[in-house]
Amino acid sequence: VPLGDKTGFDHCFGVCIMFAMYLRRSTCKQELTLSQQEERIYKYLASRGVGECIVYREDSVSGKVPLSRRPEGRRLVDDIYSGKIQCVVSCKLDRLFRSTVDCLSTIQEWSKYDVKLSILDCAGAELRTDTPFGHFTLSIISAMATLEGRLISARTSDAMRELQRKGVWLGKAPFGFRYNKKKRALVPDRREQKVISMIKELRSSGMTFREISLTLKKRKVYGRTKGKFMSYSQVCKIYRRTRRV
Repeated sequence: VPLGDKTGFDHCFGVCIMFAMYLRRSTCKQELTLSQQEERIYKYLASRGVGECIVYREDSVSGKVPLSRRPEGRRLVDDIYSGKIQCVVSCKLDRLFRSTVDCLSTIQEWSKYDVKLSILDCAGAELRTDTPFGHFTLSIISAMATLEGRLISARTSDAMRELQRKGVWLGKAPFGFRYNKKKRALVPDRREQKVISMIKELRSSGMTFREISLTLKKRKVYGRTKGKFMSYSQVCKIYRRTRRV
């Protein structure tokens, strides 16, 4: 990505290095969009006379996925190992890592290749791993970010359990029911309940699930999707679920 007519290298770290710009967002409601992240890093690189860098964009990718398992993250790691990249720049730490273990192990591995990391907004200030203090600060902030994420997950789980305790259905309504928004509960679907009764009756007559599926097709009995017949695996799933109820 050209930035003016500069050389594409920066000397602010004491050596000539090539930069990588890493951008990520998990949802459309992310605090910083990819464009905003990109613009911010461009300004940072331009202020250091950087003429070009390699851009890695991750759109709709969860931060819970380790960096090396993300499509662009894997490409970034491969480029680092091949000696193509010497410094990685990201707007925030959580764009790259959500796990303390993933963060510290990755940074340690990168240090073997003399690769530096620069976080533009880390608690309101720039953080670089080319100093002992920067590396120490990264460890503390990464641990705090991991703790915050786990606390949020715990609160979310507690809230979902409380809704389930109150009888509020969470998730997609199973075959035979519809979700009533006013009651915030499942209500029987007459047509689908008739299909379930038919499946039970055919099963009790000794038919296999495959035979039941073919019989329903001959009788033009559809599943939940209009005009689409149920496969034997769907019939099997419906029957076994109703047997557990």
